[in-house]
Amino acid sequence: MTEPMRHCGKCGKDEPNVEFYPSFKHRHTCKGCHTIQRKAWRAANGDENRTAARASYKRDPEKYKKKKRDYYQENREKVARQFSDRYKADPDRFRGYARRWRADNPEKAAKVTRLSQQRLQDASLDGAARSGYEWTGWEMEIAGDTNRSLTEVARVTGRTYAASSRMRHKVLNDPKWMSAAGLRAAGTETGETS
Repeated sequence: MTEPMRHCGKCGKDEPNVEFYPSFKHRHTCKGCHTIQRKAWRAANGDENRTAARASYKRDPEKYKKKKRDYYQENREKVARQFSDRYKADPDRFRGYARRWRADNPEKAAKVTRLSQQRLQDASLDGAARSGYEWTGWEMEIAGDTNRSLTEVARVTGRTYAASSRMRHKVLNDPKWMSAAGLRAAGTETGETS
């Protein structure tokens, strides 16, 4: 069965029905021509259009926020993928946003950090098989490895996130704990001393 055709009044081509927007039953321009028209209109009326959009938002911001929330709920994977792609393309730009937000909102930033650490701590409790046991030398050495995240240290050693954080602080800042972990203090010679 052949698909019904329509004639575009702008470019003069006969196109299948799918090349016309269904909401424009009485409009005789194909999708391609319609796109060209919209771009030309936006170029000519961009400032007025943005001003009108801002005024509309100011009249009823909750309407737009709800629309944005609903879209996010319906398209979570798509939005996450788009954000991930933009982040990978320019990570420094997004880190700058985060730094500025933290500088402008120190109380909120501290609260977010506390909540994040609490979530990590709660998640690490389930896998903390060695919680309450003494730390061994290899565990302290892993805790002192700054190339590993604290989450990874907790997972590898079987400790909680908070315990891993405390041990890393001890190992990196206290010479007694540093030597127990088999690490050398910064600035000490690696060769033998007499």
